[in-house]
Amino acid sequence: MPECASPPYSFYEVKDGRPRCEGLVEHSLATACVASKVFGERLSRVFGNTEVDAAYLLNLSAYLHDIGKASSLYQEKAASLGEGGSMSFWLHHVVSFILLQVAYMKKTDPVLQYASYAVVRHHQAMKTTHKLCGEDSRGMWHLTRAVKGLNIKWVEEVLEAGESRGFINRPHAEVVLEAAGELVRLDDGSIASLGEPSCRSDSLKDNPKLKRLVVSVAGAVIVSDIAVSSLTRGGGNLLAEMWMRELPILRPVAEKCISEAGNVRGK
Repeated sequence: MPECASPPYSFYEVKDGRPRCEGLVEHSLATACVASKVFGERLSRVFGNTEVDAAYLLNLSAYLHDIGKASSLYQEKAASLGEGGSMSFWLHHVVSFILLQVAYMKKTDPVLQYASYAVVRHHQAMKTTHKLCGEDSRGMWHLTRAVKGLNIKWVEEVLEAGESRGFINRPHAEVVLEAAGELVRLDDGSIASLGEPSCRSDSLKDNPKLKRLVVSVAGAVIVSDIAVSSLTRGGGNLLAEMWMRELPILRPVAEKCISEAGNVRGK
C-alpha cells in the first residue's frame, strides 16, 4: 500500500507504527473501473430496455458509493489514530444515499434516484445500519453530523476525477455538488427525514423489474468494492478470494484498475 497522500481517505489505519490508507478518489475510480469492465456489458444486455442506461447507472453507483466519506466527521479522526487504530465510516452509505436523493429532487433524473437505491444497499445489511433505524437516537445524531460535515472541496475533487474518467457526466456532477452545498446548511430534523427512507427495504416492491436492476447494480458494486479493497489492503478477504475464483477476470481487471487509479494524484 502506498504512502498516504492528503485526505479524503476511503480507508486509513495505523499498523507497525505507520499509517496505511486508500484515497477516496483512487478507491472510487478503481471500483467504478472494475464494475464497468466486469459487469457493464452484462447489465446492458439484460436490462437494455429499461428507462435508464444500465451501464451508466452502474458507473454512477460504483463511483459514488463512498462519496459520503467526504465528511470531516470521518476524515479528522485520522490524525488521532494510534497503533492498531483504523477509521470508522459508520453510515457513510446513508450519507451517499441522501446526497443522491437530494440531487434527484433537484434534477428529477431517475438515474440519480436509482443510483441512490443502489449505493445505500452496498452496506444496508450491516448491523450498524440497523441501529439507525431503531429506537437508539445515536445513529441519527451521528448521521446528521456526518451530513453537515460534508467537505465541499473534497466532494468537488471526487466529482471532477469521476467526470474526467467518464463515470459521471457534467450535469450530474454539477447537481450532486449543488446538493452537497445545500445539505450542509440543513437543520437536524430535515436531514433525519431524508435519512429515514434508507431504513425501509420495500421502496421498490411495487416495481419488480426496477428492483431487479437496482439489486443487480448493487451486487456488482459490492463485488467490485470488496475486490479492490482486498487487493489494495493486502488480501485476506475470503469473499473477495471466492469471487476471484468464480470470476477469473476479476483479479487481473482489479489489479489494472487499481494501478490506473493510483496515478491520479501522481503516485
